[in-house]
Parts: sequence; structure tokens; C-alpha cells
Amino acid sequence: MPTHMHYAKVAKTLSHRISGKYFESIRRIEILEMLREASGESSKFSTAIATELECALLNENVRVFPHLKDTAKAEDVIRAFPKRSATAEFVDALTQPSETTDIRLGEIIRKVGSMKSLLEASIPKDRPVDDNVIDIIDNVREKISRGRIFTDSAALIREMREERDKELDRAIRGNEK
Repeated sequence: MPTHMHYAKVAKTLSHRISGKYFESIRRIEILEMLREASGESSKFSTAIATELECALLNENVRVFPHLKDTAKAEDVIRAFPKRSATAEFVDALTQPSETTDIRLGEIIRKVGSMKSLLEASIPKDRPVDDNVIDIIDNVREKISRGRIFTDSAALIREMREERDKELDRAIRGNEK
């Protein structure tokens, strides 16, 4: 039977694995294999083991969704994410309906919608999306590093369009010579 030390070792491993990430999808069997390696036993995921392991994960500031006890098959996938993060906030807003979380979920959806609109408006139709997304991210990073933080997406879109138009004008003038 795994001990608290074994659960803590698995939790620490997962904590390091997701460090710096919003989340990571992990097959349930991978977590069980980590526990088996740590304990040296061929344990199965009983409800008690799943609960103990989730407690150890929380102690390492890691949450999982769905809960380990709510998964049954080895190939089931869970998402591990930092306990205090945007991902945790989103999962709570989605899975715990209340007036408060309804408001927060609405805010999250609006932000995602405005980000999608920002990206769509910024991508020229004649270039592959992947290249454009990378260009946009680089452009935004550059503006932020120069202290140009935009409080609304409209200002950012206007400036990016103006820069794109200037680049096109330069390219056209260069081709005319």
C-alpha cells in the first residue's frame, strides 16, 4: 500500500512537470505508473488511493480535472494544472454553477471572444495562419517590452493595421523601382 511519502513524491513530480504551464493532459495510467514506481508496488487506483493522491497534489499546489476518483479506465485523460491559476478559475467557473461563478464565466468567455476577434482582425487573408499568429505574438511582445501596453484591443488592432499598411506600401514602392 502506498504511503504518504509515495504520494508526495508523485505530487512533486507532477508539480515540476506542469511548472510554467497552464495545464498538461496526462493519461491516468501514467500517474498510476508514477505511483507504482515510487512505492514499488503494483497498486490499483482505489477511491482511497485516488483521494490520498489528490490531497498530496493539492499540497504541491496541483489540481486535476476530472478528479482521479471519477476516472475508471487506464486510457482516461486528466488535466493537471496549478491550484491558483487562470485554468483553475475557469474549471471552477464551469463546474461549480452559482451567481458568482456565472459572472466570472461570462467574463472569461468575453475575454476569449475578444482575443479571437483581435487575432482574426490582425491576420491578413493571404498568409498562412501559423506565420501570422507568430508575427502577432512577436509584435505584441515587442510593444509590451517597449512599455506600450494597450488597455483595449481596438487600439492594438489599429496600430498593427497601420504598421502592416506601411510595410505593404514599402514593399509596393520597392517593387516599382
